Amino acid sequence: MKIAVLSRKSISDVSQWSGSIHFLCKALSSEHEIIPVVVPELHKKIIQKIVYYLSLKRIKRSNIYLFIDKLLIKNKLAKIEYDYIFAPAASDLVASGGIPSSDKIIYLSDATYHLMVDYYFFNESKYDINNGNYLECKCLNRSNYIIECSEWAAKDVKEFYRVNSDKITVLPLFSYMSDEYVPVPYEKMLDKTKHNIQLLLVGVDWYRKGIDIAIDTVNYLNNSNSNIKYVLNIVGVDCRSVNLPNYIRVWGRLNKDIPKQKQQLIELYNTSDIFILPTRAECAGIVFSESSMFGLPVVTFDTGGIASYVRNNYNGFRLNVNASYKEFAEKIKFLSKPNELYKFSMNARHMYESILNQTTWLNNFNSFIQKKFRS
Repeated sequence: MKIAVLSRKSISDVSQWSGSIHFLCKALSSEHEIIPVVVPELHKKIIQKIVYYLSLKRIKRSNIYLFIDKLLIKNKLAKIEYDYIFAPAASDLVASGGIPSSDKIIYLSDATYHLMVDYYFFNESKYDINNGNYLECKCLNRSNYIIECSEWAAKDVKEFYRVNSDKITVLPLFSYMSDEYVPVPYEKMLDKTKHNIQLLLVGVDWYRKGIDIAIDTVNYLNNSNSNIKYVLNIVGVDCRSVNLPNYIRVWGRLNKDIPKQKQQLIELYNTSDIFILPTRAECAGIVFSESSMFGLPVVTFDTGGIASYVRNNYNGFRLNVNASYKEFAEKIKFLSKPNELYKFSMNARHMYESILNQTTWLNNFNSFIQKKFRS
């Protein structure tokens, strides 16, 4: 099939939506013809900035720019041939009204505007909230098929926006890294667990990703008179200027597009035992798919869409959002037991092989669309 992909930037731009649009299109291109339809957002930024200052900084989410989006989309779509439109994280483009009413639209997202208010978006005015929900509702109603990346997001689409569940499916995001998992034999894991546990955290936002909690956790573990040494490897932030103990190692940002840095990240995944991410807000963390690919059990908070990636007492633990570093430490101690670490590691790998991989995502995507096209 020919798929027209609506986006704000080039689909090859890995900085767009954490690289998701690029990798989703790459997966789809293995079986479909991808036709990029790029609608630049410069006009959106300029208009919203003007409205923001004219409103004395009260309005952040003006929809005035949509009339330009509408014209641009109409013009671009009129020049190409396609079977349907794929709009990942493009709610405003779908809501603009520029897509012909006869066209089939597949909308993909990891959250709704309603869920983001006071979760990722703070200090939203009543006007902004009304506008945000209006756009989201218009997009969801115009879309023929809706793919959400977690049950958390899908539930809100159904319950808050009152969208018919028949046109919604949940497809968790898959790992965007190549599968270079190196299994650890049980005997080796048994020996290793007695002496050393390597913890890995991958995240770029110090506060939101809970790096402070992870540091408190590993400090507590190493001060608890245990015969195990716990080492925390932090990837994504540069806090090397902070005075940290030698069992906390900071790697800064590792760029997956640079072979040497990508290999370093793969090495860290392969040599780690447990993935820790005390994230305070998360829609659909791709790192959970990555950690499962490398067979790492996860200890995290029970927030956002994480439940679609981490199953309690199977491939990890989701703790209450009010849990302290001591509770994180207790779960890590539990996972440090040889039998538990091996079992949870195998479960994590199975989670990847059965759900969180590209092939499964693509097969489920195709099945969902084919079923809907026939109906």
